[in-house]
Amino acid sequence: MQSVLETVYGIKAVDSKGKEKIDVISEKKYETLVAEKAEGEPEPDVSAIQCFKRYLIETLEDFVNLVPDVAEQLNIINRTVGIKETDAMRDLLRSPNFQGTESVYDLAPAIAAKSEGRRAASPLEATLRSAGKLSSEDVAKLLVLLQERLQSV
Repeated sequence: MQSVLETVYGIKAVDSKGKEKIDVISEKKYETLVAEKAEGEPEPDVSAIQCFKRYLIETLEDFVNLVPDVAEQLNIINRTVGIKETDAMRDLLRSPNFQGTESVYDLAPAIAAKSEGRRAASPLEATLRSAGKLSSEDVAKLLVLLQERLQSV
C-alpha cells in the first residue's frame, strides 16, 4: 500500500445566494488562484490549511488491512458500485443513440468494466456546470464580469 500527502485549503467564499461557505481546494488550485489573481485583488481568504495522508490500495490484502471490518468493506464497495452504476446510467441516457427498451437494462457489465480513473473537470467544464445552476440575474452579472475580464486582458 502506498500513501501520499495532500495539502488542502479551506477558502472562505459566498455562494450565489449570498450565503457564506468554505470551498475546499487543493494546494495546486490555491497556488493557481494566487498566481492568476488580478493586480489589486485580495488574496484568497484562507480559513484553514491541512496536510492529509491518503492511501492508494494496491491489493485486496491492503484493503483488508486498512479496513478490517467486513461490514465497512462492503459499505465502501457498495458505494463505489453505486457510483459506477450512476455514471453508466447517466452516460447511457445522455448518449444521442440510446433508445430505451421495455426490458430491464443490466448494469453488471458497467460495474465490471475497467475504469479509466477519475478525470478532473477542466476550469471551463467546471464553470459551465456551475453556470447552469445560476439564476438569470446571476448569469447577467457573470456576463458583465466576463466582459470586464476580457477588456482587462
